[in-house]
Amino acid sequence: MGSTQKNQPHVVCIPFPAQGHINPMLKLAKILHSKGFFYHLCQTPSLATNAFSEH
Repeated sequence: MGSTQKNQPHVVCIPFPAQGHINPMLKLAKILHSKGFFYHLCQTPSLATNAFSEH
């Protein structure tokens, strides 16, 4: 872990596990990152399967 990353505030983003909640959480994470935050996005395996499946 570099010194830059050590001094940055960190946030963990966990979207509600339902359709339509990932994109707004990603937008929030990008806004926080632009303000100097280091973020981690967490998701459940079932949400990942649904989000990336072909319809």
